[in-house]
Formats: sequence, C-alpha cells, structure tokens
Amino acid sequence: MVYIAVADACNSGSDVDTAATDASRRAQTVAMLGRLDQVHRVTRLPTVALKVARNLPIKPVVSFRESARSVEARPATRRSGISTVRTAAPAEKHAAIVMHVRCEPDALRVADELAAAAPTADITICEMHRFAGVPAGAGTAGVAWLAESDQV
Repeated sequence: MVYIAVADACNSGSDVDTAATDASRRAQTVAMLGRLDQVHRVTRLPTVALKVARNLPIKPVVSFRESARSVEARPATRRSGISTVRTAAPAEKHAAIVMHVRCEPDALRVADELAAAAPTADITICEMHRFAGVPAGAGTAGVAWLAESDQV
C-alpha cells in the first residue's frame, strides 16, 4: 500500500518522502494464518502456550498496525477464518491488496466479497513474496489497506 501512496505523490507532484512516511504509519493488515504454529513467529506467544495449543483446529486471524500486532480471532475452520478476514477489512476503502500464500481460491473469495461491498474499490490480488510468505506459512490469506489519518 505504501508504494501506491508514493506513486500517487509522484503523479500529483507531492513530497514523496512525506507520502511514504504517512502511508507506512497508516498501513494495516489483517490475515488468517495457515497453521497455528505460525502465531508464535508472528506474535511471539510463549512457546509453552504454543505447545499446548499446537494440535487444536484453530486458524488464527492476526492484525498488524504500526504500533501493534494482535490475535483478532481464533476460528476453527478456514471458511470462518476467511469470513473474519473479510469482515475486518473495511469495505469502504478505495484500495486494498488481497494477499495469499498458496491459497488463491481463498484470496479470490475475499476479493469478490470486498468488490461486492465496494464496487468502485481498486482491489489487487497477489501471492505474498517469500520474504513475508515463509514466516506466515502456506494457507495464509489477508488484506492490507491504508487507514484514514484519524483512525491510526
């Protein structure tokens, strides 16, 4: 999302550094992780808690903001996890990126639901780069967007 803000700044003649700093401060992501053991990598939960919960059928939904990372929900199925991701992403946004790690059907479902809620939104679907996708794990699906300045 930051690169979109920078491109907009370039096109409008605005200050690129200011646009990039502001966008990185407002960037938000919500994602369903593919496996429970990925929660430890992303949120740094205690190893003991992870060992106790490792075999539970939970598809954790986590959120990332500039100042915080948190577990938003603990749905038991992929379907409810994807639904949680979709409802956590604001439909009124004019731009969003739907990301996935080897689960394109889930990403398409989220993108279709976002497009139905906001027909004029610019929604991009992409597979996460290995730099982010490896720690997140196969089966991860999420949405990134820029929050309004007063919602940060």
